[in-house]
Amino acid sequence: MKNFFSGKAGKISFYAIVCVLIISVFISLWLNLSGVLGFLRGCLSVLAPLIYAVVVVLIVNPTVHLFREKVFGFLEKEKPGQSEKSKKRRAVLAKALAIFCAYLILLVLVAAVIVIVFVPLFQSISDIQTIIPSYLNSATEWIDKTIAGSKLFAAQHDEIMTYVNDSLQVSFDRVQAAIPVLLASLKTVVSEATTIAVGLIISVYIIASLDYLRRARDKIMAAFFTPETTERILRRTRVVHTIFSGYLTGRLLCSVALELVFFFILWMMKIPFYSVISIVMGALAFVPTVGTILSFSFGFFLCLIFSPAKATWCALLFFLIFLADRFLLQPLVIKPEARSSVLLSLVSVIVMYTLFGVIGALIAVPVALILKRWIKHLIFLRAKKKNEAQA
Repeated sequence: MKNFFSGKAGKISFYAIVCVLIISVFISLWLNLSGVLGFLRGCLSVLAPLIYAVVVVLIVNPTVHLFREKVFGFLEKEKPGQSEKSKKRRAVLAKALAIFCAYLILLVLVAAVIVIVFVPLFQSISDIQTIIPSYLNSATEWIDKTIAGSKLFAAQHDEIMTYVNDSLQVSFDRVQAAIPVLLASLKTVVSEATTIAVGLIISVYIIASLDYLRRARDKIMAAFFTPETTERILRRTRVVHTIFSGYLTGRLLCSVALELVFFFILWMMKIPFYSVISIVMGALAFVPTVGTILSFSFGFFLCLIFSPAKATWCALLFFLIFLADRFLLQPLVIKPEARSSVLLSLVSVIVMYTLFGVIGALIAVPVALILKRWIKHLIFLRAKKKNEAQA
């Protein structure tokens, strides 16, 4: 049997069996796709506290390092005649103070978001839903008068108004349908408070135990792998960490910056509910490409409804903000490893949202970047082996 599989015919048979097994698995998964997706969603719900904990660690850990090195670094400086026990105590104290300060800032920011964002948001969205029909009629009348008074479009007045009425009605229906979804999403976030709190507690233990976890990881990997394999695994793990942390922190900074810009612009133009509109636009902009398009479309439609005369200026300013965000802000705050093309962002967000919902959309881009990097690496290794064989 061993000689058979070492020969050419044996290898072909082995590869054929493996291919048949893989194809059978894929066919089974495809035929039971709904069950597989339900199982994966169930796993995500069970692992939700751990996922939240990892996200918090990725966001908070740089702040902990900053406090430990820049603020409490004096506690870890060596002093003449200091015992080893004293050094450890001072190091533990510096780490504990850094973790406390970082989480205190996080909790203050979360409390501020709840008070400043969520409470007014729940109150204002229902008001927006109620008054949009009256603003919609005013916007239609303004467009009607503008077209009737224009020599260029007066001849096509009826056709243009029919198109405008249909477009506004469709947009209004979609906004009306989106508002309950948005409220349900906000209520889901509120209902997830317990899970998020558990994840927050787990993240504290993870950050406090990072040094111990690194030592345990090194011992386990040294026991099962060679030094070369260990280094290769750690190198790829560092790449994954760099991409995820760079993407999450970068997108968060971009979202906050865009929200502030939207707030200022809408306030200057005296658009009603400018605070709520800017908050929703900034939150949507967290998801690249798709979220940005939805954010600008949402803002432009509400500007058109609330103040039609200023809608053109809003559209122009939103377009300029999009260009500034894409070519100035993102290169500044997002690491090169965590950046992606528009096409990759669009496809990955759509696919991951279809499969895993909102969580999938949030992590779609870093997952796509990691897969892209690994595929390029495999292609490189394949080409390298082929060139060596030919040589």
